[in-house]
Amino acid sequence: MASGGPTPLQTMRPRRRLTDVSMRRVSDSTTSIVRSAPNKSAPPPYPNTIEIEPSTKIAFNAPFRVSHVYHLSITNTTSWRISWMVKTTNQTRLSVIPSCGILDPKENIMCGVSCNSFKSGTNEPVDDRVIIEWMNTPKGATKTFHRELFEQGEVLIRRKNLPVEYNP
Repeated sequence: MASGGPTPLQTMRPRRRLTDVSMRRVSDSTTSIVRSAPNKSAPPPYPNTIEIEPSTKIAFNAPFRVSHVYHLSITNTTSWRISWMVKTTNQTRLSVIPSCGILDPKENIMCGVSCNSFKSGTNEPVDDRVIIEWMNTPKGATKTFHRELFEQGEVLIRRKNLPVEYNP
């Protein structure tokens, strides 16, 4: 071995230990954990599963030259107040009303997922999705939704992806 430079062991960075403050991504087929960090005034660090209906996909049927609305139900089955937000991957075609809010324990809400009119018949693949994100709301927080809750680096956010299907 040549002594001209550092050895591979000397150039390796030390491995960081994964702590609760570290970024991590844990996922199964449809739900993923986005960020986490400990917070002594917060509810349990891992938000429980909420009930979403439909639970597998959203389907819109032709004709697509007119707008369609599909109803989505979100139920907080946990014992903590949660903040939730619904996003879409195609904002020109899909919109959601209401798109965010706070649910008390055992409370539910119906959201309208609207599909705006568009030209159908193209054979290009469509990968549109509706994304539901939720997190435990900190203790003492008001029932007013603030998007900043989701933008903090100190929260754990759960996510559910629902594919959108366009039936001819």
